[in-house]
Amino acid sequence: MLSLEGTPARDVISLTAAVWGQTLGNGKVWVERRDAPRFEVAFETLCRTCRRWPAPADFLAALPACPPDRTEEPRRIESAESKARTQKIIDDLSKHFSVKAPGAPAAAAETGADAADGPPERQTVTQESD
Repeated sequence: MLSLEGTPARDVISLTAAVWGQTLGNGKVWVERRDAPRFEVAFETLCRTCRRWPAPADFLAALPACPPDRTEEPRRIESAESKARTQKIIDDLSKHFSVKAPGAPAAAAETGADAADGPPERQTVTQESD
């Protein structure tokens, strides 16, 4: 066990631990999965560098930065206004294009139209399935 200069006496060590706990918890949210490795690095750094009993500020200075959060991307929540705008765009586009379900016969085959007759007035867009 390290016995550094300024080490709290046995009769006040529990009070010292309470002060550390209060100081480190003040306004912070610690997440064990994320922060335990950071705490280890900080204490290892203090053990290598301190000649006196460290203060909580020394620990916080030795604490590595939080790793970037790697949770999934936030899901986009569409508002009623956004859905209405999207539907308007679909309605406007459907005035110019007819959409047929996958597997439905092509428009030229249905009408007997031939490529030599020229382009149709409306284009058919086939929706591909996943």
